[in-house]
Amino acid sequence: MRVVPLLACLALFTASASAQEAVSLGSRFGCGLTEEGTVRCWGRCDDGQCGSEGGNARTPRPVPGLDDVTQIDVGFGFGCALRGDGTVWCWGDNGWLQLGVEGVEERTEPAPVPGLTEVAEIALGGFHGCARRQNGQVLCWGNNGHGELGAPASVDKRAEPRVVPRVGRATELWSGQYNACAENRRGQIRCWGDSSYVQSGTRRRDRRARPTRLRFRGEVASMSIASNHGCLVTTEGELRCWGSNVYGAHGGTEPIYDTPQRIEELSDVRAFSTRSENMCAVSEGRVHCWGVNRQHHLFVPTEEMGQVVIHPSAVPGLSDATDVSVGWSAQCARRESGGWVCWGRNADGAVGVGSREAMVETPTPLPW
Repeated sequence: MRVVPLLACLALFTASASAQEAVSLGSRFGCGLTEEGTVRCWGRCDDGQCGSEGGNARTPRPVPGLDDVTQIDVGFGFGCALRGDGTVWCWGDNGWLQLGVEGVEERTEPAPVPGLTEVAEIALGGFHGCARRQNGQVLCWGNNGHGELGAPASVDKRAEPRVVPRVGRATELWSGQYNACAENRRGQIRCWGDSSYVQSGTRRRDRRARPTRLRFRGEVASMSIASNHGCLVTTEGELRCWGSNVYGAHGGTEPIYDTPQRIEELSDVRAFSTRSENMCAVSEGRVHCWGVNRQHHLFVPTEEMGQVVIHPSAVPGLSDATDVSVGWSAQCARRESGGWVCWGRNADGAVGVGSREAMVETPTPLPW
């Protein structure tokens, strides 16, 4: 679910890398990584997803006990941090064992995932987590209801991180709500988990796909996957999407695409992020969003399909964006001039800018 600036993709996720500001958004909450390697979270905190004691937080609140953090990611109601020593620390809801432990319903403070060491990258789905070790192994834990762990159907959920077979030595890793993908050293992208809309690269619909090669030839700079679709950015700045087109993900006329289709309306794409129903891309400094626009939370012109924006539309007031992060209800963008701005539905303080309004209608600075 993570998004990082394309130029930092390789450098950011090594154990020796210094921290770079980043934002990851979940369901009515979000977390940010500061340049000092600390973590702050905001929004809904009832399941411990803010990583600290206390009620909901309308502005970023420090997560205690975390330093030397090089990467963060959040799922539907939990978060994890990768530290410089290669360990992974998680907090929040544990209903599907997504914290990597048994016997607890939730955690309000971070704790290490047992057995996860020498990790170079993490990627969280809705209710599962995956990690890429420095040797290229991919391990997953948590919910396996759709095969997210690469495990047999007899495994409903699992706390212990185990190696996903048939992936090879991975160099990049991504997770969607019910699936995951990894690129190996041969440049092949293999996906597994829910492929009901062929979003895991299968030719036919499959609710529990084993690791399957995505039919795409080219160099991938970044990728983001959601519950029903996925999109990748090539090194040439093209945005290509596949899977369900119900929410206008591909801009085409077919309901499902089993191979990545180019979004012709955008070029020179520098960053991209998606969740289950909507998505945003950065092109020439502008943030373009499309998909489901419930209660107008994308703040782009709504088109003829009622609440669905079927073409990428620019968010007013942003012309110097370098990165973007999409949540279930809010969006944030990094500005070239420095800092992050956020907007969208603000239930439980999900936007994180201190407002008590139900909607934050313009990109507003995130107070660190």
